Amino acid sequence: MLYTIKMTLIITTHIALAIILFFGVNLLGQHTPSNLGYYQLTTFLETEEAPAFNFVIRVLTPTVFIILISALLYSLKLDRFTVNIYLVSIYYVSFRTIFNIAINRSRLINWTKYTFYSLAIVALSYFTYKKLIVTKSNILPDFNNMANELWIIIIIFLYNFLNNISPSDKNAQKRKDRYVDIQFGTINRKYSPIIIKQTDNLRLRQIALSIIIYESFNRPKFFRLMEYINHFFNRKPHTLGIMQVKSIKFIGDKESVKLGTQKLIDDFAVLKTEYLKDADMYGTDEYKDESYQRKLIEKFNSELTYSYEILQLSDDINMKYFSNSPRNLFNSI
Repeated sequence: MLYTIKMTLIITTHIALAIILFFGVNLLGQHTPSNLGYYQLTTFLETEEAPAFNFVIRVLTPTVFIILISALLYSLKLDRFTVNIYLVSIYYVSFRTIFNIAINRSRLINWTKYTFYSLAIVALSYFTYKKLIVTKSNILPDFNNMANELWIIIIIFLYNFLNNISPSDKNAQKRKDRYVDIQFGTINRKYSPIIIKQTDNLRLRQIALSIIIYESFNRPKFFRLMEYINHFFNRKPHTLGIMQVKSIKFIGDKESVKLGTQKLIDDFAVLKTEYLKDADMYGTDEYKDESYQRKLIEKFNSELTYSYEILQLSDDINMKYFSNSPRNLFNSI
């Protein structure tokens, strides 16, 4: 009985450490799940920069983490918690996998690379545990050995060499297109009737649908559930629903779409007057119209790059599902 309690305590501790590791790695990557900023769909199409650095962050960080934790546990005379501590990395990989699936981003992940990274994390953690952590006296490196120093120099050289290579992911565009196709099919079927009742302006509808897709990507059901829980205990205005409309009262997804579309319509009416009066805008009518579309989206959300992402997504939707109709909004008045 006592043995079972001790093992349960050790396993619970390892799981807690894995969760801490998960949030720590995301913090190093400057994108935590609790971050209220926005993650860009277009980033999935960009060439990966500094691949060696990314490899170090994603693969070596869990191993470094369990080494440091083991050293701390040994110093606190809590040796029993270092037993099978490599399991922290397995829990970490499992938690990250479940999290990516739960927030509906599984279609955007390069699973081949993800699997390679995951296996590398587990293998390296297990190797480190068996060769280093198990023996308490080995937890610190021996720098008196010149061979160790030589290998450190070689590793640094290879790191800098590999860091200048920029591999591309040829399937990133396909994954993004597939994700948008599925999301558009679901969102268009469910929310277009609400939007069409409020406006017959095609471009405005495209912008509204793009906002819903983008917000759903950044605030999937799991996040929105946490927002509802937070709103229940804190009655201050919060952004709620699939369209992330600020409200002091509880609103569901459909109500958020109704309110969000109405905000676009109201802001459009104000900007329309400004557009007609603006004689100082340089460039073509198309450039002027796009500038005002950006202003319209910025009124909905002023987050950096938000208007760029929404306009790009609107153009993609227009091309694929609306037969490449005219993209103008303001100069069609």
